Amino acid sequence: EIYAELEGMCARFAARRITPEQAERLAKAVQACDDKVAEPGFSHQEYYSLNVEFHLSILYGANNPDLFEMMYNGATRLIWFLRARHQLVGEPERSAKEHRKIDEAC
Repeated sequence: EIYAELEGMCARFAARRITPEQAERLAKAVQACDDKVAEPGFSHQEYYSLNVEFHLSILYGANNPDLFEMMYNGATRLIWFLRARHQLVGEPERSAKEHRKIDEAC
C-alpha cells in the first residue's frame, strides 16, 4: 500500500516536472509495452522487463532523487511480488492500458 502511494506521488510529480527528453523516454517505454501485449503469445518475462523501463521513466521524470531512492529500495524488497503479478492472466494488458493513461497525463 505504501509503495502504491509513493508510485502515485511519482506519477503526479512527473506530470508536472518531466523534461522533454524524459517524456520521450516515457513515450518509448509505453509504446514498447503496447507493442509487446499486441504480440500473440507474448512472453510475460519480456513484458515485465519493459514494464520496469516504464516505471524507471516515471521515477526519473519525477525529478526527486530522495523519492527515487525510496521507490528503488521498495522495489528491491517487493521484486518477487511485482514480477509474479505480471504472470496473471490479463495483467500485462491492464498494465499497458494504465501506462498509456499515465503517459497522456505527462
